[in-house]
Amino acid sequence: MLSTLNHWQKHKLKGKKHIAKFMPHFDGLYEVTNVHKKASTVTIDVPTQPNTFPTYHISQIKPFNINNKKKYPSQILLEPGPIIVDSVE
Repeated sequence: MLSTLNHWQKHKLKGKKHIAKFMPHFDGLYEVTNVHKKASTVTIDVPTQPNTFPTYHISQIKPFNINNKKKYPSQILLEPGPIIVDSVE
């Protein structure tokens, strides 16, 4: 996930005041395509923003961790049931 700390201006609506703590702190799930160990940077695949430079410092990247169902069973999201409209699923 990519930090949005330097991109909060994009999330603000023009002419309206928003509090920064309510803005998203991380954006998307992106695939790391290349790691540059000497420069402490990574290149990520950002398909939604083709005109941006895809190399970021590792301090701007956060790994995504999947929920451990055995360790945290209360955080399992249940699938919703079918929606019935006019007796049709």
